[in-house]
Amino acid sequence: MLGTYKKGHAISFLNHNGQTVSEVRDIANILGAKFSKISSNESYPPVFAAYKKKEERKALNFKTSTCKEYNAPFTVQELTAALNKTRPTSSGPDRIHCNMLKNLSEKSLNVILFLFNRIWTEQCFPALWCKAVVVPITKPGKDPHSPSHYRPIALTSCLCKLMERIVNTRLVYFLEETGHLSKFQSGFRCKRGTVDNALMLETAVRDAFVTKKHLVSIFFDMEKAYDRAWRYGILRELYKMGYRGNLPLFIKIFLGRRTFNVRVGDVLSYDFPQYEGVPQGSVLSVILFVIKVNEIVQQLPQYVHGSLYVDDFQIHCAGVNMSFIERQLQTAITAITNWCDKNGFVLSAQKTNCVHFCKLRGMHPHPEIFLNGTSIPMVSEAKFLGIILDEKLSFRPHILNLKRKCNETLNLLKILSNTTWGADFSSLLKIYKALVLSKLDYGCTIYGSARKSLLQTLDTIHHQGLRFSSGAFRTSSVQSLYIINKEPALELRRHKIALKMRSVIQTLNTQNVEIEPKEDGLPPWRGFNIRTIDEFYKLPKSLTSDNVYQQLFYYHRQQHKDFNSAFTDGSKTANHVGSAVVFNNFTVTEKLHEYCTVFTAEVYVILLALNVIGTSQDKKWIIYTDSKSSVEALLNVSNQSHPLLIKAFKKYLRLNEREFQIIFCWIPGHVGISGNE
Repeated sequence: MLGTYKKGHAISFLNHNGQTVSEVRDIANILGAKFSKISSNESYPPVFAAYKKKEERKALNFKTSTCKEYNAPFTVQELTAALNKTRPTSSGPDRIHCNMLKNLSEKSLNVILFLFNRIWTEQCFPALWCKAVVVPITKPGKDPHSPSHYRPIALTSCLCKLMERIVNTRLVYFLEETGHLSKFQSGFRCKRGTVDNALMLETAVRDAFVTKKHLVSIFFDMEKAYDRAWRYGILRELYKMGYRGNLPLFIKIFLGRRTFNVRVGDVLSYDFPQYEGVPQGSVLSVILFVIKVNEIVQQLPQYVHGSLYVDDFQIHCAGVNMSFIERQLQTAITAITNWCDKNGFVLSAQKTNCVHFCKLRGMHPHPEIFLNGTSIPMVSEAKFLGIILDEKLSFRPHILNLKRKCNETLNLLKILSNTTWGADFSSLLKIYKALVLSKLDYGCTIYGSARKSLLQTLDTIHHQGLRFSSGAFRTSSVQSLYIINKEPALELRRHKIALKMRSVIQTLNTQNVEIEPKEDGLPPWRGFNIRTIDEFYKLPKSLTSDNVYQQLFYYHRQQHKDFNSAFTDGSKTANHVGSAVVFNNFTVTEKLHEYCTVFTAEVYVILLALNVIGTSQDKKWIIYTDSKSSVEALLNVSNQSHPLLIKAFKKYLRLNEREFQIIFCWIPGHVGISGNE
């Protein structure tokens, strides 16, 4: 349906040591031995193997008598938050599925919490959690009959992954709070993404073009980076960062004694050990790898810049003199390879490539740069984090490749849009947005600088997708397609995404801005309980008259007559955004910036009400709001929440410590309730 034919995952035979192997169990064992060997000491260079043996003789003592916050027992709130983030992935060796965990009773969840806390404090790790079932998947475009062309996809225990998610949240929180993660690392970090690194490189290239300089960028490839990550090195980094107690001890046990089986069809191989590397398919694997590779960017000299997205490593240097660029990059590579030699990583000279970005007239020789004694190939274009960058930054190769991939996906829509048995309009539009429009959106802030005639080639993809979704005729005008599908033109869409990105960048500009001190985050292990009243939730507004709401509110006030009331409301018009709090004897109003959203106004007015309540002699209050989203956001607050929401939540906690009793209550708007109109 996508325009290509792909075989199933069944492996018919393998070519191994000059022989053809067709027995399924033998195939599974060959692949298992191959995957196990990658993580063994044999895969490391002799220099590092000797260094590794010497360093591992130094014991790391993680035991401590000091009470650390990150070592506290897990809470119900942490378990619930981890469950909410859990996706319905395949079950591991224990056959426990994520959906089973999501549907457990409160009593059963308390049993799991008790189990997790015993593992956490006693370091008694279940043996089955150290085991994985590996499904081999062929690498794209590779020979399926070669054992080297398979990628291991590991299925681990869902129960273990649930506990890992809790530990991961704590670990990430402390790494971010203490600033241990490199600012050049964007991989799997809050409010960071692949586009950040690609945009930074594109900006550096544009600056070089404007100032009539050369810019040379090197895109590194780490061979089997995850499988060769040095486990002792990860623990050593945690030790250097100052972690002691339950957290590092859990990670130490988690990384040790790992085994796996390879599954081909319904047949399992023998057990194979995973000697080194982070466990494939585990929640903790990414952050542990990030910790290990964290210092690689710090090896760069002054005039060489770089970026890191987990293991996607790139460095670049700009200058007028090519000899200067060549010296700087060669110095950087020497420092990087020295660091790799002491940390177990191997950079592939064949897969690493180099691009010379230049728009200067005349002949300009390319630099000759070496990695491990081998010259790094000089290419005219390179794919960096999903975006193809060519030496002139025209983005022609990227746009043509993008058009080809989108055309293949449109074949699916073409089939599903059959007028007799096909999907409905809403489903087709969702499929188009998910499979095609998402590809067009990705990186558009970068490739959007291409010339207009080149960008217009993508418009036909957009128009064809909208036609398939709406069932419009080929003769239908483009403007009618935009109206029917409620989708703007790609040019306007790119402009909107670029404006959003610009707003994010502007918030990072610290010039002539008074910087507020950074507030402490919300520790994930603390129990955050907000008191709410949900009497009005049960009555749908569309089926309930205003009189019923008024009578219910009157009865509610009689039940809580010892509580003072504060009615909050945020509103937005074409040119005005405001917030207001109505108390018994007075009203507080504030005007906000016209670019603020309604949600921002609603959250701000809650903070405003809490500030006023904090100056009052009365201790018992009910804050009424007609914004369901604000109440739900407060109930699910986290470090990734809106900054104003976190501020309001912290104010609520401080008032609780002062023995204030504050309850939040949602009431419907515009139903004649006095104080809310």
